[in-house]
Amino acid sequence: MTVPIPNRLFKRFSMKRQVQRQTYDGSDVGLPEIETFGWTSTSRATDLGLKPHRHTNAYEICLITGGSVQWWVGHEIYQLGRGDIYITHPNEPHGGIDEVMHPCALYWLILPVTPTNRSLPGLTHKQTSELFGQLEGMSRRTFKCSSDLTYYFKQMHSELQKPSTFQPVYLRATLHHLLIQLLRDHDVSQTSHDTSHRTPSIRKAMQWIANHLDDDATVEEIAMIAGLGVSRFHERFVAEVGLTPADYRTHLRIRRGQHLLGHTNQTITRISFDLGFSTSQYFATVFKKIVGMTPGAYRQSRSTDHLKT
Repeated sequence: MTVPIPNRLFKRFSMKRQVQRQTYDGSDVGLPEIETFGWTSTSRATDLGLKPHRHTNAYEICLITGGSVQWWVGHEIYQLGRGDIYITHPNEPHGGIDEVMHPCALYWLILPVTPTNRSLPGLTHKQTSELFGQLEGMSRRTFKCSSDLTYYFKQMHSELQKPSTFQPVYLRATLHHLLIQLLRDHDVSQTSHDTSHRTPSIRKAMQWIANHLDDDATVEEIAMIAGLGVSRFHERFVAEVGLTPADYRTHLRIRRGQHLLGHTNQTITRISFDLGFSTSQYFATVFKKIVGMTPGAYRQSRSTDHLKT
């Protein structure tokens, strides 16, 4: 069971760790059909309990509203960005790459499976069975969400901060809207021919950046490669990727650095320069912000893991 963080503790925690986190237990807000609803925003890689775990007989539904995350489920790894929905099914092992939360903002909802002989409050037995049947039958665990689904997540969060006599009524109605819209968005994703939901110009820019990690090209130069004006390119890139072009390049550089640290004997200084960083000290600072540990500590942790296997 998740315990809400007192406001006083919440403020001190966010100032110290550059993390904002709000968690609400369903039974405490008159919504016992959910286990937890939460919101998190962090500007640097942080340990927020993303070690391997599972939710007993419950779905976890997440919406990424900013930044990017690297999560795994079973043997699959997912790179998620702004506007992505991510769902884990009951009892599935999952967690964060390197067991940390990368810089991002997101909502999450833990929804226990309702016993077959019961109904969700406000829904009939048939509607409840249909709802969980469609959740169980989802063919995609990640897909782009609609503006309507984003709205319902935001409304849940907003209402949870305004206790009132009618709060449970509003929350339950919003929850129903959210779950139904989730199913509809999944259906839309099934018929989408562009599974990446990214335009050709943005995909071209992303590919160019990935192939030229040591190149400090300006946003004007990358916009020209994408065939768009600078303002339009920057706006579309942030909307579709969830990061600015510069931040996206930095994240790719750090992910490449993780691979080199774990699989080669190159020095940290050599890796820094090869990835386009001006100094190894700057590389270490950025690496720690995103990964949550220094390059040296990361390399040591990978060596320890190899010894264990």
